[in-house]
Amino acid sequence: MKNLKFNFPKKTLEERVRRAFFGWYYEYAFQNLDQQVEPFLKPEIKSYSELEKGRLKEARTALFLSTDSVAKKLGISRQSYNQFEISEANGSISLENLNKMAEAMNCELVYAIRPKNQKPFSSTVWKILSDAAAPYSISPRNLNSLDRSISAIAKNFMASNEFRKKHGWSQRCNQRLD
Repeated sequence: MKNLKFNFPKKTLEERVRRAFFGWYYEYAFQNLDQQVEPFLKPEIKSYSELEKGRLKEARTALFLSTDSVAKKLGISRQSYNQFEISEANGSISLENLNKMAEAMNCELVYAIRPKNQKPFSSTVWKILSDAAAPYSISPRNLNSLDRSISAIAKNFMASNEFRKKHGWSQRCNQRLD
């Protein structure tokens, strides 16, 4: 295929690419994960690597709880509880134990994995697909079919074993798009 050559105004092309995304997104099998990660996409929510360690101790202190009182709720010694705070500060505590510590302080552990670009998973995948589609010619008979053409190219990439392998994607990444 030839390189893309659009004779459309830029704004119209951007709108068509946006519409193509929504056509593709309609069949995206992981819309629920986009919705789950949405609250964590705010830039003010820091990633684990940006946080100061020792959040367990900070939370306990902010709640005016002693190590003894939290340890008693857990049914362990104060020394054992102190070891959990040290493990959390070192980054070596398990999520299961961190959750138990939070529960003992009447708190909850909030856990999320988000793309580093702080955009939904679908947006991250779409960027890869639309960048890959850029070198290919799209010559729709009319402007109204441009968004369907772009969406079709993206779906073809999703179905391509070679493309998925190149990007380290699962063979099942296309569950609903087949």
